[in-house]
Amino acid sequence: MAETPVLKHIHLSNIDKNTLLLRLTAEQRQRFNQALLALDKVLENNPSTTHNSDGSPSSVCFGINQLQQSNLFKRLLTGQPALPFPPPTNFGKPWYALIESEQPQVAQITLSQAVLYNKIQPNDGLSIGVDHAQNTEKQAQQSINLNQHCWQIKQMNESALSVMQALRKLFKEDTPQSEIDIEALLSSQPEFILTDLKYGEFKLYIGAVKQTLSSQQTDCFYSLAGRLLNGIKQFTKIEHEQATHNTNLNNKDDLYKVDRWLLKKN
Repeated sequence: MAETPVLKHIHLSNIDKNTLLLRLTAEQRQRFNQALLALDKVLENNPSTTHNSDGSPSSVCFGINQLQQSNLFKRLLTGQPALPFPPPTNFGKPWYALIESEQPQVAQITLSQAVLYNKIQPNDGLSIGVDHAQNTEKQAQQSINLNQHCWQIKQMNESALSVMQALRKLFKEDTPQSEIDIEALLSSQPEFILTDLKYGEFKLYIGAVKQTLSSQQTDCFYSLAGRLLNGIKQFTKIEHEQATHNTNLNNKDDLYKVDRWLLKKN
């Protein structure tokens, strides 16, 4: 292993370096210095990480703890390059597949615990009024949370608007579930066009996938709220086929054909 390269924003003692190397595969160890250099360059190009609010250089450096927790560093160790910009997040982790894969990604409308049990507040995933149906300017200012990441809504069809109104009624206005026609809502082909400042437009729609799911996951598919948040029109257990979207590796989990909210580059 070559000596650690000179780095501007990463500080590792020899003990730290050896601790990290012991946890890596032989292939990852070969890429270790290259990954450090690539990460250091990313940090150099990210002023918010390397500079204070007044523009002066920051004394904060990446150390062993930050490297162990860095999803980007783990990616660099596999030989994959950093993306031009940080991708949207998927439950707090970089959603690389959304940017790099041509396959639609399973999404879930997510609301905080405060929203679920109290009242919806601005930017908590649902902030839409019925007067927005014909107002594209106001529509563009609306947001929706998917997999705990906030997306701006550029446009939505009438069916998507109805879904948003139903979620608002269910979680904010305590509307009886009997007053919400879930079958009609999910069968009417709701579609959103969402935007990311760096990566452009994405389409959110309901489509069929094959997933391995635990009983705990499928339990929530029976409730009206669970169906709306996950886009569940129907789900059926199937045998002896390969999942297109693996979510679990537990041998006790079953394979299902299921309708879900799907997100892909538009």
